[in-house]
Amino acid sequence: MEVRTIRPKSPKKDGSSGSGGGLSAAVAGHPHAGVTKVNEDVASGIAPEEAGFLPYRVGEGTKVQGLLLPSDDQIEWAEMDPNAELDFGKGAALKAKRKTPWHWNYQEARRESMRTGKPLLIWFTRTGTPGSPMCARLKRELFGDQEFTKWADEKLVRLMVDASGGDRETDEFGQLAKDLVARRKYAEKLKDQFRVIGQPTLVMVQPDGAVYFQERGYSRGEKKELWGKMRNAVLTIEHNRGVWERKMAAKGYRRWTGKNGEVVFAKLTRYRNGYLLLTEPDGHQIKTSQKDLSPDDRGWIVAEKEKRGL
Repeated sequence: MEVRTIRPKSPKKDGSSGSGGGLSAAVAGHPHAGVTKVNEDVASGIAPEEAGFLPYRVGEGTKVQGLLLPSDDQIEWAEMDPNAELDFGKGAALKAKRKTPWHWNYQEARRESMRTGKPLLIWFTRTGTPGSPMCARLKRELFGDQEFTKWADEKLVRLMVDASGGDRETDEFGQLAKDLVARRKYAEKLKDQFRVIGQPTLVMVQPDGAVYFQERGYSRGEKKELWGKMRNAVLTIEHNRGVWERKMAAKGYRRWTGKNGEVVFAKLTRYRNGYLLLTEPDGHQIKTSQKDLSPDDRGWIVAEKEKRGL
């Protein structure tokens, strides 16, 4: 008798699962609603698993979209360049501090979000002349509130995208400076990417790169409601991140912490004479030194070496 082969149903072209009924994911507030994949020249660090091309099981020599993924079963204890790329031992006090808690560079903010697991809040605004009265009110009532700032420092990575390019600058001929023009073009590119129309617009992005919600406009007295929406979003995103990290832990990924408090979520793919090569979920590789890791991480390496009789 012929054995019947059971195959999973193919997803519909519109991306629905075919379960039918109810609101769309975007309307219902599903944590992965409105997933936006950002162009490579704008973004970096979108988690391969969320982008749909990280296999559950990775064997030796597995390549996906041209990327050679590290094996799930082997750490390569081999020769490597001893120059550390990420100095976990450098004191945090020696790092240059921004004058504002808001990032200006998307790639920088995106990678911090991915590494720390904090959601990325993008504020599309317009300063200068003419500026946006609603943006000024939002800044004054919510973003300038000390209680909000304290909460956001702990829970969010923040990015400001200014359609005006920031402070007005002109050259000796009275023309807009080239860097100002470049900043305006960059802002326009991000606006197009996130389909932003008008300012202010707030976009909450999960550490995996998916857009959680987008909020346009701000009126007097909306502070409590908007902040409440952010709090609820962060709670859900933190839960989703925990589930994702536990799944990735089965593939060998873990949190690595430096003496200075820097944290990355990565997998050890190479080790030699006290130097490590760490691979983040998006394939980005980091070289660092064992002596600059936290005591717990150094202990983990010692235990792994003992398992291998090294």
